[in-house]
Amino acid sequence: LSPVCLGSLRRAASINAEYMGGSTPKGTMGKCFSMVCSWVGCNCGTPDKEEFCGIERNRSCTDVPFLLLFICYWIAMISIWISCFVTGDPGRLIGSMAYDGTVCGIDNDDLSRDVSYWPHPQTSDFKMCAKSCDETAVMAITYPANYWLQQYTPDPNNLPIIPYTSKVKYGFCFPDIASSMMSTQQDSADEAKMLVNTYIADLMEGLWVIGVSAVIGLLMSFVYLQFVKKCAGCLIWGTLAITLICGFLIGYFLMIDGQAKGKDGEIEVYVGYGFLGITGIWFLILIFLRNRIRIAVQVMKSATRAIQDMPFMVLMPIPLTLCGVSFFIVWTLSMLYITSVGKFIDIVTPAVLRGVTINGDLVGDTYKYFTFDDSMNDTIWANVFFMFWVLNFIIYFLYLTIAGAVADWYFTKRDADGNKIRGNEPTELVKAPLTAALCRTARYHLGTIAFASLIIAAIQTLRAFIAYMEKTMGEKKTKLQKILFKILHCCLWCAEKCMDKISRNALIFTAIYGHALCPAAFSSFKLIWRNLARTAAISMVSGFIGMLGKLCIVLFTCAICVLLLSEATDVNFIFTPIVVIFFISYMVAALFMNLLGIVVDVVFLCFLVDEEANKDKGEMYADEGLRTIVQSNEAASKKIAARSKANRTQVAPVEV
Repeated sequence: LSPVCLGSLRRAASINAEYMGGSTPKGTMGKCFSMVCSWVGCNCGTPDKEEFCGIERNRSCTDVPFLLLFICYWIAMISIWISCFVTGDPGRLIGSMAYDGTVCGIDNDDLSRDVSYWPHPQTSDFKMCAKSCDETAVMAITYPANYWLQQYTPDPNNLPIIPYTSKVKYGFCFPDIASSMMSTQQDSADEAKMLVNTYIADLMEGLWVIGVSAVIGLLMSFVYLQFVKKCAGCLIWGTLAITLICGFLIGYFLMIDGQAKGKDGEIEVYVGYGFLGITGIWFLILIFLRNRIRIAVQVMKSATRAIQDMPFMVLMPIPLTLCGVSFFIVWTLSMLYITSVGKFIDIVTPAVLRGVTINGDLVGDTYKYFTFDDSMNDTIWANVFFMFWVLNFIIYFLYLTIAGAVADWYFTKRDADGNKIRGNEPTELVKAPLTAALCRTARYHLGTIAFASLIIAAIQTLRAFIAYMEKTMGEKKTKLQKILFKILHCCLWCAEKCMDKISRNALIFTAIYGHALCPAAFSSFKLIWRNLARTAAISMVSGFIGMLGKLCIVLFTCAICVLLLSEATDVNFIFTPIVVIFFISYMVAALFMNLLGIVVDVVFLCFLVDEEANKDKGEMYADEGLRTIVQSNEAASKKIAARSKANRTQVAPVEV
C-alpha cells in the first residue's frame, strides 16, 4: 500500500478508537466508576465495541450537579414569586394611589372615580380620586388657619386650596398652570413615572391580543414547516429569484422616475443605478454559489424525509412553545409584582388640608404614602437570569429530543424498498422514536440541558445588564465609554453565538453517544473542524431558511395584531404591546424553525460520524441521496486538485 493509503487507514483506525474504541472499566466497580464520571460531567471510558452500530442504548445520567443547581434555583425563585404575589399589587403601578392608600378605579369605594387629582397642587404626593377632571374646577376655596395674619412666603403650608382647571393625562388631572407652579425636575420625574404606568396599563388592555398572537404564531409556523417539507427547492430558488426581481424593479422604476423629473431627480437616478448594480453583483454571487445552493436543497430534502418518516415531529414544538409562552406570561406578572412590593407609611397631613372636606371627602390628620421595597427590587436581575435560563432550557430540551429521534432514524437500516426497518433491534427504528427520545432525554440528560442553558443564560443576562447600564447613563457617556460599550456588545454577541453553536453540536453528540456536555463538545468540535468547508455550506443555507421563516412568521403575526390592537382595543401607545407580541411571536418562530434546523444539523453531523466510522468498511447508514450530495463535492475537489497538479510546472534553477 502507498503511504497515503496507509495514512488513511491509520486515520480511520484512530477515529474508530476515538468514538468507539478504548477499554471500559470491567466489573461492577468499573461500571459504578464510569457512571459517577458521567454524573459529574466527564467520560472515564467508552463502550468496547468492534464497530459502530447506532446510537448508544446503555446510558447513565449526565451533568447531575447542574440539574441539582437548576432545581435549587427554581425553588428559590418560586419562593420569591409567592412572597411577591402575596404582598405585591400591580395596581400600584397601573393606576394612581390616593391619600388613603387605594388605587383610583381599581380598589377604591367608587370604581367610577378612576382619575386622580391634586387638591393642593403644591403638595405633589397627596392625591384624591375623582370621576372627571371637572371636579378640580369646583373645589371650594379654603384658607389655612391664620392665613391673613401670616406674612406671605412661597411655602406650600400657607397657600390656600383654590379651584383650578385641569386636563386628564395618563389618568391624572394635570393643572393647566402646573408648569409654572411645580419644579422642572419634579415634572420630569412624574412624567416618566406616569409614562411607565401608561405602558403597563396598555399591556393589561392588550393582554388578550398578546394571547392571540401566540396562536397566530403557532399556525403560521405549522404552515411554513409544511411548505418547506413539500417545496424545499422551490422555496430556496424562488426566494432568491424574488430578491433579484425586486432589486431590478426597484432600480428600474427609480431610474425611470428620476429621469422624468429632470435635474430634481438626479439623486433618484443614482439610487436606481445603485440598486441595479447591487442586484447585478448579487446575481453574479448566486452564479458562483449555485453548487452550494444545490447541495443545500438536497440536504433540506434529505432532512424532510426524516420528517415524513416521523410526521408527529412537527407537533413537538407546540407543547414546549405553550410551556415557554405560559412561563413568560407568569414571569411578566412576577416582574410586576416584584416591582410593586412595598409598604405604606403614615405622614402628617399638611395644615392646609387637615380636617378639610374636599368634594365630599373629609381629610384626616395623616395620609398614607407608599414606599417601594428596595431589597425586593434587588432580585430583579436574578429573575431576569431565571427567565433566560428557563427559556433556553426549553429550547435545548426540544433540541436534544429531536436530535435523539433523528439520530435514531438515521442509524437505522433500510429495507429493499428504501424504507426504514421498524422494530426493537439496535439497527431498527422503534415504533415511537419521538417518545423514546423524549424518555431518554428526560431520564438521562436533563443535567446536560441545564448546563448548556446555564452558559447561554449567563451571557444573555450579562448582555442585558450592560445594555441597561448603557441606557441609564444616557447622553453623558464620553466617546471612549461609547466605544467600550460597543466592543462589549460585540464580544458578548460573538460569545453567545459561538457557545450556542458549540452547545448544539454537543447535544447532538449527547443524543448519539450519551456523553456529558464537555466531552461531547470537544468531540463534536474536532469532527466539525475536520469537515469545516462542508459544514459551512450547510450552515449557511440552513441559517438562511431559518431566518426567512422567522421573518415571515414574526411580520405576519405582528401585522395581524396591529390591526386587532388598533380596531378592538383602546390602548394609548400601540408600541408597548407590540414589543411583547414581537418577543412572543419570535420565540414561537424560533422554536419551530429550530425544528427544521435541528433535523438538517443532526442529519449532516450523523453523516459525518457515519462517514468517518463506517465509510472504509462500506457499511454506511446514509441514504444514497445524501451520500451522493456530499461525496459529489469531494469528487469535484479531487478533480480540481488533480488538474492543478497536472498543470503545475517544474522550474529549473538558473546558474549564475
